[in-house]
Amino acid sequence: MDVGMYFLLLALISFLPLPFGGNRPWAVNLIEVIIFLLAAYTITLALLPKYLVTPITSTASIILGLFSLTIFYQLFQIVPLPSEFVALISPNKYSHMLDSAIISEYMSISFGQMEGLFALIKNIAFIAVFYICYQLINTLNRLRVFLAVVVAVGLFQALYGIIDMYAIQHGFLGREFNHSALSVSGSFINRNHFSAFIIFSLGACLALYFLPHKTPKITMSPLLNYKNHLKVYSVIFLTALLYSQSRGAELAVVVSGVIGIGLYLYTRNQKWKKLFYLLVTFLPFIFFICFMGFEGWLDRFGLIDSHANQRFLIWETSLALYYDYWLTGVGSGNFQYLYPMYQSIDSEQFVDHAHNDYLELLVEQGVIGFVLLSIALAYSFREIFKRVISRRHKPTSRLRIILLITLIAILLHSFVEFVFQIPVISIYFFAFLSLAVREFEEC
Repeated sequence: MDVGMYFLLLALISFLPLPFGGNRPWAVNLIEVIIFLLAAYTITLALLPKYLVTPITSTASIILGLFSLTIFYQLFQIVPLPSEFVALISPNKYSHMLDSAIISEYMSISFGQMEGLFALIKNIAFIAVFYICYQLINTLNRLRVFLAVVVAVGLFQALYGIIDMYAIQHGFLGREFNHSALSVSGSFINRNHFSAFIIFSLGACLALYFLPHKTPKITMSPLLNYKNHLKVYSVIFLTALLYSQSRGAELAVVVSGVIGIGLYLYTRNQKWKKLFYLLVTFLPFIFFICFMGFEGWLDRFGLIDSHANQRFLIWETSLALYYDYWLTGVGSGNFQYLYPMYQSIDSEQFVDHAHNDYLELLVEQGVIGFVLLSIALAYSFREIFKRVISRRHKPTSRLRIILLITLIAILLHSFVEFVFQIPVISIYFFAFLSLAVREFEEC
C-alpha cells in the first residue's frame, strides 16, 4: 500500500534540485504540499490496525519530540502575547515598537509574523521528512534505490555544471566568456549551495559502495562491476566539488573524511590492515586530488584573506543584532529585515543571510531556539554514534559511518555559508539523519 508513496518520495528527491534547490516560492509551496501529503498518508497507515507498518522506535520518537520543541518555540514567537510580558523577555522589541508608535495590548516576539509563519510551515515540512523517510525507506532494497536516485540526480547536476562551465568559458552556443562562470553551480544559483548538494551525492555514492550487496557468483568483467562504476561517479563528484571553488565545502569534506576514517578504524580489528584496504580502495581519488592541487586548485585558499574582511563584517553586524535580542531572537525568517538597521551607512551591499547558519539561528531564534535545536541534534548524533560502536560487526556499520560523516560535513560547511536556508539541503539532511538512525530489517 505504501509503494506509491515511496515512489512519490523518490520523485520529490529527484525534482528538488532543479528549481534552484527549491529556492523559489512556487517550488517551496509545491514541495510542502507533497511532503504534507506523504506525511498524512504514512501517519494514516501507522494508525490502521490491519496494516503492518514498522513501529517507530523510542529513539526516533524522542528525536521527533525534540525537534518538535523547536517548532513549538517558533510558534511561540509569532503568537500575540501581552505587551508587558514582551517587554520583560524582549525589552528591545518592546522599545522598537514603542519608538514606532505601534503599541497595542498584544504583540508578538517576531518582527514579522507572516515571515515567521512561512518559516514555521517550512520547518514543519523538514521535520516531517524525517518521519516519512523513517517509515517508507524500511528495507535495504528501498535504501539502495533511494541512494541510487540521489547518486543519479547528483551525477546529472555535476555533469551539467561542468559542461555548462566549459561551454561558457569557451563561448560555445553563442555564449560569451564570463569570469563569474569559472565555477560550477549546476542548476543552483550559488556554487556553495551546489557544493553542499554534491556532498550528499558523494555520501550516497560511498554508502552504496559499502552497502552489503548480493553479487553473482560468476566472474564479472570490471566494466560491469557496479563498484567500479561508483568509483567513477565519485571522481566526477569530486571534480564538480573542486571546480565549484567552494572552500568551505572542500574543507568540510576533508575534515569529515578524516573523522570518518578514524571512526572506521576505531570500530575495527586489525587497524593497519583496514587502513591499507582504505588506501588501496581510494588510491585513484588520492591521485586525482593531488593532480588538482598541482593544477592550481590549492591557490584558491591563498585568496581567503581578500574575501575574509567582507564575511567578518557581516558576522560582526549580525552579532550586534544578536546581542540586542539574545534571549528570544527576532523571529524566524526576519534576519533580512532587521540586518539593514544595523548595517553601516556607507555599505551598499544587500545581505539577506548571515553566511553562518549558527549565527543566523541565534539572531532569529535567540538562545532559547538555539539550545533547543542543539539538544535535538546532539541527541541524534549521540544515538547514531552509539549504534556505530555497538553494531560495529554488522554489515551496515560502514553505511552508518558514511551517513554520519556526510551529516558532519554539511554541519561544518554551514559555519561559513547559509546552506540550511536552501530547502533541498535541509530536506536531504533530515532524510540522511533518518536513515542513519534507522535499523533495517535485514540487519
